[in-house]
Amino acid sequence: EMGIIKPVYNANSLLAELEGTMTPVQSSDPFVHAIAATGPEHATLLIANQIPLEYQIDVLYDYWEQTPILENHFAEEDLSEFTYDLKEFLDVFFNGVMPPWPELFDAFLADPSSIDLDELSWPDEIKAAWSEMRRFGRLARPKRLCNTEIRISLDGLQDGRYRFEHYVLDSRHANTYHDRELLDQRLTTAQAAGREALLAEILSINQEYDAESGKLDDAEVLLEQPREPVVIDMEPNSVHVVRFTAWE
Repeated sequence: EMGIIKPVYNANSLLAELEGTMTPVQSSDPFVHAIAATGPEHATLLIANQIPLEYQIDVLYDYWEQTPILENHFAEEDLSEFTYDLKEFLDVFFNGVMPPWPELFDAFLADPSSIDLDELSWPDEIKAAWSEMRRFGRLARPKRLCNTEIRISLDGLQDGRYRFEHYVLDSRHANTYHDRELLDQRLTTAQAAGREALLAEILSINQEYDAESGKLDDAEVLLEQPREPVVIDMEPNSVHVVRFTAWE
């Protein structure tokens, strides 16, 4: 690690670009989330294309402790008052044996699936939560394999000339993890040359991979009626910031 900035640091840096009054944003994609801020002469939008990892069966149940998990961010309601036994799930669908995770995911997320939750004696609220988990898991699987085209409609900005800035944090931009092997080699070489050389190399790497390094666009644009949506292409689990500032 050696003091190298991580992608999450750059994500927070992009978040810090939001200045002004928080403005409502609507998204038609369940995995695309956005927040916006506006000022007298600017509008900034942060967009995250967050595709979750495989929905693990233990998001609602701790398999190792054999107890329900009291809090989780997958369920909208507090389910801590309900008890259920994962062993029943394994007995009914897997002959009492915990299968490898990939096998369990494939069976649970298949459409149609051989796993019918109505065969279990679990509370209806738990079965409903697992059904919702399955629905999102099915939606997420294909979206992990391709980019998502985002079409941004801008309301409230007056017609005129604006400076358009576009920053991105994804696998290829502002992301030290993408070049981890190369950076490790650079750090090893610098470390062999002494402390000062190592510190200088760390500073150089952090400057090369900071959030500013993810700037894709910085141009003058004309907004006029009728307006076309702003189209951006987002990798899975990427963060973008677009900003419009009135051109002086």
